[in-house]
Amino acid sequence: MQIRVPASSTIDFESNVEKIFKKYKLQKNILQSSPNIWTICSNEIFLKSKITDLIKKNFYPQTLYGQVLHMPLQNFDWEGCILEAKSHSLFSEKKVFDIRLSSAKPSTRASKALIEWCENLTNFSDLILNLPSIDYATRQSNWFNTIDNFGITIIIPSPDNQEMKKWLVKILTQKKLSLTDNAVDLVVEKCEGNLSMAEQQIQKILLLSKSEKLNNKVDSKFIQKTVTDVAKYNPFDLPDLIFKVGNKRNCIRLINGLREEGFPATLIVWILAKECRNKKQPTKKKLLKKLFLIDRMVKGLVPGDPWIELEIFVLQD
Repeated sequence: MQIRVPASSTIDFESNVEKIFKKYKLQKNILQSSPNIWTICSNEIFLKSKITDLIKKNFYPQTLYGQVLHMPLQNFDWEGCILEAKSHSLFSEKKVFDIRLSSAKPSTRASKALIEWCENLTNFSDLILNLPSIDYATRQSNWFNTIDNFGITIIIPSPDNQEMKKWLVKILTQKKLSLTDNAVDLVVEKCEGNLSMAEQQIQKILLLSKSEKLNNKVDSKFIQKTVTDVAKYNPFDLPDLIFKVGNKRNCIRLINGLREEGFPATLIVWILAKECRNKKQPTKKKLLKKLFLIDRMVKGLVPGDPWIELEIFVLQD
């Protein structure tokens, strides 16, 4: 079964997806009677994450299913994953596997494993497979056709600028922050249709507007400074700016400037982590945990923009 989620659904995504589940009669009592494979195809990490959470919430509650997450890299052990997926018995815990591929063109080993999963589905755990958007060649491939035939394929296109603008206004209204039309247009322009980046920018705008105690509408001038301001600083000045001077505006300028110059984000994480290790607990643990997450983003192990997360890191109290 193949389901297309309209880009317009972005505006009220969760309720629209719930309606789509009902339309296609994706009911818990029917789906839980036999193993299933879900394939989610989209370049929008934010929406893929949302729909994955909805699938788990509706069909795989943590009280009944073990949650297994894999983000395969080049040398991922697909054979071991296959063994893990079919190592269940009548008395063992049910599992759902959440496998997130960074490419819609998996390796030969990965393709073989996915085909085996489909063809022996009654002996395997359920699978939620996350893919980027698929092209014509992928649609014609044997592994994708096998998955498409055996499971439920959900295709989510990226929203256009108008749809993203409506989504931004809705989210900002929920968070009780008002932007002028020009300010919203500027955020849309800078995010280039990327909802994950837009969501991170909203976090940054909220934190910065709070720190500067803005009560009126946020205008394009504020957004221009927040999103694109660039300045020349030594990266080793950053710990002092954050922890001693407390100048959040200059912190944002510094990070944006380093990004523009192509400075490696991994080194910024290292500089900040070195300073954070001198802090007392529980502050030390909290800060290092955030930096560890950013480091995983830099390495592509978790979704998100590490540069925006660095900005959010320096804005939080």
